[in-house]
Amino acid sequence: MIWKIAWGSVVRHGRRSLLIVLVVAISVAVMLFVTGMMDGMRQDFFETMVTSGGHIQVDSADTADALDPYSLELLIADWHGIRDWFQSQPEVVRAEPVLTFGAMVLANDHNVPLVGYGVEPDTGFFSDVRSGVVSGSFLDSDGIMLSTVTAGMLDVTAGDTVSVLVEDSTGAPYYLAYPVSGTFRSDGADFDQSAFLISHAAAQDLLYLGDETREVRVVLTDETQASTVADRFRTSDVGTADHLRVRTWREINGGTAVLLEMFDVFMYAVNLLIVIVAATVITNAILMNVFEKIEEFGMMRAIGLTRKGQFGLVLAEGASYGVVGSLLGIAVGVPIVIWFSTHGINFGEMMDSFGLGREVTTRFDLERTIVTAAFGAAVAIGGSLYAGVTAMRLSVIESIRGSA
Repeated sequence: MIWKIAWGSVVRHGRRSLLIVLVVAISVAVMLFVTGMMDGMRQDFFETMVTSGGHIQVDSADTADALDPYSLELLIADWHGIRDWFQSQPEVVRAEPVLTFGAMVLANDHNVPLVGYGVEPDTGFFSDVRSGVVSGSFLDSDGIMLSTVTAGMLDVTAGDTVSVLVEDSTGAPYYLAYPVSGTFRSDGADFDQSAFLISHAAAQDLLYLGDETREVRVVLTDETQASTVADRFRTSDVGTADHLRVRTWREINGGTAVLLEMFDVFMYAVNLLIVIVAATVITNAILMNVFEKIEEFGMMRAIGLTRKGQFGLVLAEGASYGVVGSLLGIAVGVPIVIWFSTHGINFGEMMDSFGLGREVTTRFDLERTIVTAAFGAAVAIGGSLYAGVTAMRLSVIESIRGSA
């Protein structure tokens, strides 16, 4: 009977009911979107750190004190054994050699100083470069990849030829010509302005090296396992060599990793603020609805409605608004979150300056969606509890007079 009366009141006050349902729905949808965006920013930030650097890096122990990080004296020759060891570990997704070096790229009477990255043609790193190919194709064994920024400065396009000048392992200047296999626009403006990709074997030939590389980069299934796997490597037959240095993603990124932890705290603070604002808006809407109907409740009390019955009626209405509004909020919010999880939100150079890339993607999480919907309904019910208790304390005469 209470539910029947409650639904009758909801339908009878259609505009007011619609307003309250929309308040709950908008609050739930906004919470879903903002928390999804914050989670996406956090994930994008972390992926930006490890997309090229990996979760673990193994390089020369002398690199820590070297004045020139690109010195060709800071190489490791036993990288095959290191890579094979990591690939044998169950936590490892991939392990690859990366050969970085300083170079001058020349074409059409223009030259640009850049950092070269010698990688496997089928590398799993630099995924933003692969997905950001603008013209041509991703790296082949004989060509190089230039950013659109560098290509514009050199006045070249995919298929043209450029020369790469380096100081080889003998200390002499040396250059080779390469076709531009493709141009790209990655998520990071700094990377686009300072780097190019070349195959690992081609980089070794250009630098006149033997079978050596700068480092081995490792990606794990879970970043929290980095310290465990790194410690295991250090005690292995391969990792006990004194000439090797092993670092996890926290050690590699240093201050950036600390910034990530600070971002987590910021996320909690923002989420708490959103919860408080949403709870306040929903509660105020419910209280306004109940107090505007005090006189109506007084008339119902005068013809036999008990205090408990009135309380149950208020609670039933609040639950109805909360459940319907939360479901509507999910119906609106979830598609928006899923849409921006694939298309991203372009903030341009503003977000790129914080190391988040030009686009921020949202993250859909089923558990968070359920919790948010339950929160919307719970706040509506909580507001109804307060309003119901307050209204129940009034006498019939006070209710009819509307003195809430």
